[in-house]
Amino acid sequence: MGSAISNERPQPDQVLVDIVDYVLNYRIEGNVAWSTAFYCFIDTIGCGL
Repeated sequence: MGSAISNERPQPDQVLVDIVDYVLNYRIEGNVAWSTAFYCFIDTIGCGL
């Protein structure tokens, strides 16, 4: 018989932790960044339709 398989979840990679930290905590302060993100979002919606 084989040994039991562990169902313990391993700790996430440091790269993933850094990405999540950046996404959740980075403050966007420039108007150019906000308008660029807005136009990218509108473009994505338009292409999806």
